[in-house]
Amino acid sequence: MPQQLRKATDVTLTGADDSWSYMSRRYDDFTAQEQGLDGFEQRYRQIGKGAYQGHIESLRIGGTCLSRERANLAMENEFRFPDNVMCLAFPTSAASQGTGSFGEVVPGRAVMPPSGRDNLFYAGRMMDLVILTLPVDAEIRELCTGHSLVGASFTGWLCTVLDIVRNGYGRAELIRLLPDLIRDHLALLQPESARPGPATQKERAIFDEINQACAMMMPEDMTVTGLAARLDRPRADLRRASLAISGQRLDDLLAARRMNDVYRALRHDKCDRSIGETALDHGFMHGGRFSIAFREMFGIRPKDARRLGRET
Repeated sequence: MPQQLRKATDVTLTGADDSWSYMSRRYDDFTAQEQGLDGFEQRYRQIGKGAYQGHIESLRIGGTCLSRERANLAMENEFRFPDNVMCLAFPTSAASQGTGSFGEVVPGRAVMPPSGRDNLFYAGRMMDLVILTLPVDAEIRELCTGHSLVGASFTGWLCTVLDIVRNGYGRAELIRLLPDLIRDHLALLQPESARPGPATQKERAIFDEINQACAMMMPEDMTVTGLAARLDRPRADLRRASLAISGQRLDDLLAARRMNDVYRALRHDKCDRSIGETALDHGFMHGGRFSIAFREMFGIRPKDARRLGRET
């Protein structure tokens, strides 16, 4: 198995005839990891507090891609993938279960988020997902749509495949067969009866309204009261929708969103505004409390985030 690149944090392998490729990369910045899955448009927001550590490994064979994506903290993930692709996600453990706009994500079951639209996923204590993307197969899509699929042993098998390739034990003949083997396994998954998630249709609609409004609001107006006035809805309805969809209090979710926007500005915006001015732009009026909250959230000081951004 020829090896092209090996560093302390990155590994890239390719087959002798370039029919497959494997990549493993570690991250200490969620704004970099959100760009790590080919074909996905993603935007992460860190919800859990602490220094971020993430990892993506992907095995691509033609139009089929098997990935495992990990993060050590609770995360919000807004993502979209093309209409001509099916995506199935499998959490690897109870610690990585979560909920999203497409329903619950529970160990031992597969979910298939809809393509061609924005999806939201909220990982609980951490994120550790096996993700399959493959060209649309009408039979498999019909099997999966609207159902949770029992697939605990399949999840373990997919993780083993990645382990074998990463460690250099995958034979070329087996790797070329993997897309067909994966389809065979998917066709054998047993659908459970579709069961309603904890969120009602009304709560899902309200949460969509919340996210659309947040995209249009000035950061300093991004409060529960500000949202209630903009959407002409009771604050209690907004808070219930947030808990049902994200598992997070709306107050905490909005504060985390604004804090993530500050982090992104410090890491990526090449402007001369001071850290205090940047924090004020996003509704944080007390510099000392902001610095403490920033360090609790991301594990680094605001000035360190700016320095790291200028070094890249």
